[in-house]
Amino acid sequence: MSFKDAKLMKVTSGEFALPCLSNFLASPFSAFLAIKSLIRVGQIHRYNWNDPNYTKVVLAAALEATVNYINYSPACRILFEDYEEASIGFSSLKEGVFLVVSKAESDLWKLEHEVHSVDSNATLVFRSDESIFSTAVGEIDHMVAVGNGEIQLLGNIPLLEKFGYVSRIVRKELPSINE
Repeated sequence: MSFKDAKLMKVTSGEFALPCLSNFLASPFSAFLAIKSLIRVGQIHRYNWNDPNYTKVVLAAALEATVNYINYSPACRILFEDYEEASIGFSSLKEGVFLVVSKAESDLWKLEHEVHSVDSNATLVFRSDESIFSTAVGEIDHMVAVGNGEIQLLGNIPLLEKFGYVSRIVRKELPSINE
């Protein structure tokens, strides 16, 4: 079953899209399953992720995208060559560390939802859920946020700056439902 990128973007904006008709006629059952999956994608993109209950989900998605760029983009990967056993904790003032990005044994970076007992080399501390959400969707100037106390940077600041740089690349290159 094949969908063109334009069809996927059409679904995310709430419209209906059909796969290529030749594929639909060749395998109606596969086409039905693909259409069903496409509808689910559209529902996810139309969901109100601004709900404070989903703040950490949105942050985890942004961090996962950044980790993938670090792992698979040669330009981004080279920035992290010198970090063999590094980790970055993401925390809030009220909860402590709730997400950790670390380099795995496989030489790839990964996002962990379960906090490990090792102290992170660097930590990003958010003052509130609003600052977590604003950071995740790129609505916050990180320099201003640090200056006004919305975000605290602890530990290896160059590591955090490199991670932030890659996250801004991701934000520019990946399409958003809000754009």
